[in-house]
Amino acid sequence: MSWFSWLLVVLWVTGLLPLILLELDKITRTLGGNTVSVRSSLEAIVTAVAVKMLALWVSAGLKAKLVQAEGDNLLLRKMAANVLRAALVLLGLIFALSAAGINLTALGVMGGVGSGLGLQKLAANWRPITSVALSSWLSPACSA
Repeated sequence: MSWFSWLLVVLWVTGLLPLILLELDKITRTLGGNTVSVRSSLEAIVTAVAVKMLALWVSAGLKAKLVQAEGDNLLLRKMAANVLRAALVLLGLIFALSAAGINLTALGVMGGVGSGLGLQKLAANWRPITSVALSSWLSPACSA
């Protein structure tokens, strides 16, 4: 990765980077009524990777804080850390798509259908999940 950074620095110092970016901007393709250039695609990929790395870095730090915190139930803290990680990655993905210039309203419809199907599977497994998570708080009833 560092060699790529040095290559960009050398191209910038020599004055070739702006010329290369202009040429990449000229190569276009029409997708769904929108004109997409190679440059915008590369910028979108770089933004998405950077945002995902940042989200995973922040979530790893927060997970370490949550796991080290005082408390009774380690499983609930780990579950909270995983939910936090998923939320941060999703928020980062939305930010990266918005920064790339992708219209988020069309993705809202697909996301709604996809999340509905995903939540259906989660709802089917809700009882085993909660019984495992709350098993330390539950005690068997005494029969007299």
